[in-house]
Amino acid sequence: MSRDAEYAQKQFHAEKAERAKSEQVDNELRTLRSKVKALEEKVSKLSTELTTRRVIGENKRGFS
Repeated sequence: MSRDAEYAQKQFHAEKAERAKSEQVDNELRTLRSKVKALEEKVSKLSTELTTRRVIGENKRGFS
């Protein structure tokens, strides 16, 4: 195999490996963003629940 062909083959494999790595990072980033979104929704729900409990607790104290 000529040097040019060897270089082209090495370049092809290097680019293929780089694309695979980039795709892996993109997938991990997508997964993490999804997890962050789920956690943000959970925090929002729990904050609302906590606020509701506080309001209910304050109202109960006012009527006793």
